[in-house]
Amino acid sequence: EDKDLKEACKGFEAMFLNMMYKEMRATVPEDSLFGESNAQKIFRDMHDEKLMENVANGGGVGLADLLCRQLSPQVNGRIDKGL
Repeated sequence: EDKDLKEACKGFEAMFLNMMYKEMRATVPEDSLFGESNAQKIFRDMHDEKLMENVANGGGVGLADLLCRQLSPQVNGRIDKGL
């Protein structure tokens, strides 16, 4: 169960980092000379999502570890009680 909790925490961290990265990218002005096609936007979003997933799996910023430590007693308590 600890493995499942760690995977869930890493997934949450990846999702959080992806949202944060997307908001940071939104502050950068779009190229006014050539613009961006829909395909380029989709590819960039997919690339950013995979990049942040790799960051989270590679240790991330520590959010997954913190969440895991915080939630572990609750998850283990439910398992011990048979819930």
